[in-house]
Amino acid sequence: MYADFDLVLPGSLSELLDVLADTKDVERMILAGGTVTLVDIRSRKEQPALVVGLDRVAELYGIRGE
Repeated sequence: MYADFDLVLPGSLSELLDVLADTKDVERMILAGGTVTLVDIRSRKEQPALVVGLDRVAELYGIRGE
């Protein structure tokens, strides 16, 4: 049985920042890739109320020099 948590997948950096600001008092984890994170949640080593995924935030894709 998996742990219960809400999953939010913001679609932009602005939306991500809004989610983080609105949930500052919530036990949350940021998921970026997340193999170890998912293992920890499944084993209940970590029990966040909210998981925020970064994979849809295009502004965070890759590394760019400017």
